[in-house]
Amino acid sequence: QMLEEFAKKQIAQIQSRQPVTADSTLFDQCAAYLRQRNIDFGVQNLRQVSRQIAESNPGRLTGLVQTNARRMAMTLTSNKVFEGDYAKAVSQLVEECRESSSVLLDVMSVVWLRLR
Repeated sequence: QMLEEFAKKQIAQIQSRQPVTADSTLFDQCAAYLRQRNIDFGVQNLRQVSRQIAESNPGRLTGLVQTNARRMAMTLTSNKVFEGDYAKAVSQLVEECRESSSVLLDVMSVVWLRLR
């Protein structure tokens, strides 16, 4: 049902021919980019285009940093063994927290959830 609703919204957006603006969701911007250039909507292409769009918009880059920091915090605090240099990963995460209070908030949320 959710997929059906999503498809209907995408079709309506395409049919309305409304331009995709800079404040549209990252997914909408990527979908429009791929559609306009007739590029296959595959994982690899989507990953490349989303990174390109995010890097061109500093506001989106902050969101990517937050997401990556949250994932790293979850990985570092999980019960599974961390593959890589643990000390280096922690120091990089601390540095990202110092640069942005929103990243710190996300990391602390992960830590708080793990402690519960």
